[in-house]
Amino acid sequence: MKTLRVTNKIDELKTEYEQAARQADTFYTAELLKRNGAVIDENGERKAISSVVASWMSHSNPLLNVKPVNMSKRYIINEHTGNPTTQTVNSTRLEELIAMELYKKTDYEGSDIDCVVDYQAPIERASGGKTKGIGKIDLIAVSHSNRKIYLMELKRHGNVQESLLRCVAESYTYFMQIDKEKLRNEVARSKKINEFPLRNDVKNYEVLPSVLVFENQRQHSQYKSPYFYKVKELMKSLGVSMFVIQVDQGYTDRAYKQYIPNCQILDVTE
Repeated sequence: MKTLRVTNKIDELKTEYEQAARQADTFYTAELLKRNGAVIDENGERKAISSVVASWMSHSNPLLNVKPVNMSKRYIINEHTGNPTTQTVNSTRLEELIAMELYKKTDYEGSDIDCVVDYQAPIERASGGKTKGIGKIDLIAVSHSNRKIYLMELKRHGNVQESLLRCVAESYTYFMQIDKEKLRNEVARSKKINEFPLRNDVKNYEVLPSVLVFENQRQHSQYKSPYFYKVKELMKSLGVSMFVIQVDQGYTDRAYKQYIPNCQILDVTE
């Protein structure tokens, strides 16, 4: 990875961080989490913004103050088919389209998960007799060998706007907001899980936040880079897993239907 360009002053970044941290539930939307630049720290050293912020979070993490959301509706939508509407397929929501293709995927040989049980799982809060949308979990995946249910924050190939830290913060926020027992029960009853009839102990699986990105794209490169080591340390402390999608060279998102059915999804968590 190239040397990071200095884009912010450390004092200004600290002030921005402290302001954003006051709102734990929306902290993951803070603009400073998206930045890929650097600052000069108090010792005159060039540091990646994500590593500086992750270091502050390791001492006082606003994500640990995220409140659970009382969800009366279902997380898993059994009516989902993985087939986009005409409006969706003609949109620019490529991550949603890729999520649908991963949901329909049947060949997981060589991968660290066994199936995706749903996509775009809603988190909503009741308010005044109505429900207010808070966010959507991109993918809910299951690994029977590891006895885990993963909440996956997906980023498409070529997404250079979203930093790894931003992905981690969003996934962990949803992890804190959901009712994990309710989710496990829904996964156990989902139509996808019925393809594994002997796996009737899913209700006992551990629920974990995770990031799912394409191999060697910006978020994965940050995970491997020494510039972002504090982000990796934060992920480890929070129990956030790192998954990558392996595809052939020459992959383009517009050709995702050609590649996703045969791709491998690997857990590269260190």
